[in-house]
Amino acid sequence: MPRDLQHFVEESLAVLEREAPTFFVSLCESVKDLHLSISSEGRPFALHFAANSIVTAAPSGADDVYLTTDRQAILALVDGELTVEDALRHDRLEVRGRPLAVACFFSGLLVYVRGGIRCPSFPRLISDFRLS
Repeated sequence: MPRDLQHFVEESLAVLEREAPTFFVSLCESVKDLHLSISSEGRPFALHFAANSIVTAAPSGADDVYLTTDRQAILALVDGELTVEDALRHDRLEVRGRPLAVACFFSGLLVYVRGGIRCPSFPRLISDFRLS
């Protein structure tokens, strides 16, 4: 059961690799060499993307993209109550980095979402995240 955003992300990436492997490979390729720092409710972690893998690490302070959000914003996005644009405008989602790195991140995010909706296990993961 995902206890926090880091566990949810790690589990969802494992599910994506297992249940939608072409999307996992496409995600890795689209954000290859990107270092993403994520902070949610004071718990920072980082994802480092390689050609065929994604590694969770501690943020280095020199990551390419920094994302800050919280559980309520993520669930509002998932439930369609909030768009990414509105989340950014209302400071419920903060994304910082060089423009090309941020654009690369958003391309990868689209691949992740497109793959996730094809994974039979994603609804359970989201339900578990909602309840934890």
